Amino acid sequence: MKKLSRDSIKVKLISSFLFLILILMILVNSIVYFIISNETKLSFTKSTTDHLDLVDTYLNGYIDEVKNNVKMLSNSELVSNIDSRVTSYIDKKGTNGLVEMTPLKNNSYEATLYKEFENITKTHEGFENVNIGVAENGGYLQYPASSRKEGYDPRTRDWYKAALANPDEVAVTDVYTTSAGDIVVSIISAIKDAHSKIKGVVGIDVKLNNMSALINNIKLGESGYIVPVDKNGTILAHPKDTSLISKKLDDLKINGLSDINNLPTKLIDTKMDDGKNYSVGIYKSKNSSLNWNYVYLIETSEFSKTANHIGMIIIGLVIITIIIAILLCFNIANRITKPILYFENHLGTIGQGDFTKSIPKIYLKNKSEIGGIANSINTMQESIKSMISSVKDNSKTIDMETGKLFSSAEAIAASSSDVAYSINDIAKGTTNQAQELIEIASTLKNFGSEVQGIVEAIFDINENSKDISSIASNSSDKMHQLDVSVNDISKSFKNFSTDIASLGANVKKVNEITNLINNIADQTSLLALNAAIEAARAGESGKGFAVVADEIRQLADQSKHSAEDINKIICGISKETEVIVENTDIMDDELNTQTEIIHSTIEVFNSIIQAINIVLPKVNDVSKSSDKINDGKNSILTMVENTSAVSEEVCASAEEISAASEEASAVTTEVSKATEKLRTMTNNMLKKVDEFKI
Repeated sequence: MKKLSRDSIKVKLISSFLFLILILMILVNSIVYFIISNETKLSFTKSTTDHLDLVDTYLNGYIDEVKNNVKMLSNSELVSNIDSRVTSYIDKKGTNGLVEMTPLKNNSYEATLYKEFENITKTHEGFENVNIGVAENGGYLQYPASSRKEGYDPRTRDWYKAALANPDEVAVTDVYTTSAGDIVVSIISAIKDAHSKIKGVVGIDVKLNNMSALINNIKLGESGYIVPVDKNGTILAHPKDTSLISKKLDDLKINGLSDINNLPTKLIDTKMDDGKNYSVGIYKSKNSSLNWNYVYLIETSEFSKTANHIGMIIIGLVIITIIIAILLCFNIANRITKPILYFENHLGTIGQGDFTKSIPKIYLKNKSEIGGIANSINTMQESIKSMISSVKDNSKTIDMETGKLFSSAEAIAASSSDVAYSINDIAKGTTNQAQELIEIASTLKNFGSEVQGIVEAIFDINENSKDISSIASNSSDKMHQLDVSVNDISKSFKNFSTDIASLGANVKKVNEITNLINNIADQTSLLALNAAIEAARAGESGKGFAVVADEIRQLADQSKHSAEDINKIICGISKETEVIVENTDIMDDELNTQTEIIHSTIEVFNSIIQAINIVLPKVNDVSKSSDKINDGKNSILTMVENTSAVSEEVCASAEEISAASEEASAVTTEVSKATEKLRTMTNNMLKKVDEFKI
C-alpha cells in the first residue's frame, strides 16, 4: 500500500475536516459548561431566596402575633392596674443572695396576675416566660417563677429602658441565648393607665427554636446550609457547628463578612476551615424590628457537578462524532482522491512511452469534473498516439528511400571516378574554377536541406498549436460545467441553513414552555410549604393536611427538576443549532470562494485561447516566409547551375569534361556520405519511436 504523504490532497482534506470538527466541539463544550455552571448558581440563589422568604415570612408572622399578644396584655384591665401589690426585690434578702419568688403566697392580685401569665405561656407554644416590671416600687413578676438576686430592680434593665424609649410601640429586644441553649427574644411594651401614665413594662420572652429547626432542615443542595445572624452580628443558629451559636459573625472566618453593616449583595467565594471552597450569599430579613441577616453557604464544587456530568456526556458525543467524522472523511477523501491517483499513475505510464492502456469507461462516463479530466486525458493520449504512429511510418519510408539513394550514389561515384582518371590531364586548366562552382552548389544544397527542415518544424508547430487551442477550449467548457455544479450545491446549502434556523426557533418555543412549567412548580412548592406551616400551627388536627402538603411539595420539586433538565437539554440543542447555522454559513462562504476560483480558472483558459489565436496567424506568416526562402534557394541553385554551364562552354572540351567528371565525383561522394549519415539518423529515430507502445 502506498504511504500517504503529508502534502497529499487526501491527508489535507481529512486533517482539515477533523481539525474544524474538533475546534467546534471544544468550543461548544466550553460554552455549555460555562452556561450550565452559571445557571446552576443562579438557580441555587433563587431557590435559597425562596426558602428564606418563607422562613422570614413565617418568623415575621410569628413575631407579629406575639406583639399583638403583648399589646393586648398591656391594655388589659388586670395589667393596667398594676401597683405596689407586685412584690419588689430591691430591699429583700434571701439565701445565698437569691430571693425566692412566691407569687401565689403574697396577695390575691399577684396570684391572679401570675395565673394569667401561666395561662398565656401554656397556651402558646414557644413562649419562654411572661414578665412584668412595676414603675411604682420596682416590683417584678414572671411565669414561671424564678428566684431573683437581692436588690433586683427591673427598672434598671435594658429591656425595661427599651420599652420606655418607645412607649407607644411594641419593641423587640436583641436576641440572647439562655443557659439551656435556647435562642430567645423579648417582646416588650410599656403599660399605661387611662391618663397615659407609665405604670410599668410587660414582656413575653419567645424561644426561636422552631425557627432554628426550620432553618436546619432546609437543604441547599448536598452541602449547603443557612446561618441566621441578628442585627448585631450574633450567630443565632449553625447547622454544622453549634459551638458558634451566640458568637460573632467574625468567628465564621469568611472574608468580606466582618462588618455587619457592610455585607456583600452578591455571592462571594471563600475557603473555610475544612479546606473546601464555598460560595457565600446574604439574605436580609424584611422585618425591620428584627433586622436579621441570613448567611447561606454551599460548596462551590456543587455548581460544577451538573456541568461536569453534562460535560462528560458531551465529551462522549465528541468522541463518537470524531469517529464518525473520520469514517466520513476517509470515505469522501477516497472518492475524491481515487480518480486523481488513477490519473497520476496513468499519466506516469504515458510518460514512460506506454500508450496501450485505456482509461476505464466509469471515469469517461462520469458527469462531474472527474469525467471532464478523464476525457481530456483520453483525447490527448489518442492525439499523441496518432502523431507517433505517423512519425513511425514516415521514418520507415525515409529509411527505405535513403537505402536506394545510397546505392545510386555509390554507382555514380564509381563511374565519375573512371571518367576523371581518363581526362585528368586535359582538365587541369579548368579544375580550380569548376571546383569553386561545385563547392558553391554543395553549400547551397546543404542550406536548402536546412531550410526544408525549418519549414517542416514550423508546420509541426502550427499543427500542435491548433491541438493546444482545441484542448484549452474543451477544458474551459468543463470548467463552466463545474461552475454550474458548485452554484447548485450553494443553493442547497442556503436551503439547509434556512431549515436549521427554523429548527432553532422551535427549540426556543419549547424552552419557553419549560420555563412556564418551572414557574408553576415554584409557585406550587411555595403554596405547599405555606400549607405545611399552617398545618403545623393547627397541631394534631393538621397532620394529615401536612402530609398531603408535603407530597404536593415533593411533586412540585420533581416537576421543577424535570423542567430544569428539559430546559438544560433544550439550551444545549439551541446552542448546537446555532453552531450548525454558523458552520453552514462558513461552508457557504467556502463554496463562494470555490466559485470565484473557477471563474478565475475560466478566465485563464480564455487568456490561453486568445494567446494561441494570436500566435497561430504569426506561425502561418512564418511558414509562408519560409516557403519564400525555399523558393529563393531554388532560384539561386538554378543560377549557379547556369553559371557552371557557361563556364563549361568557355573552357576547352577537355577541361569541361574533366571539370564535369571531377564535379560529379565530388558530388556523388558528398551525397554518399550525407546519405549514410541520414540513414544512421533515421535508424536511431526508428529505435526511439519503437520505444513507444501504441
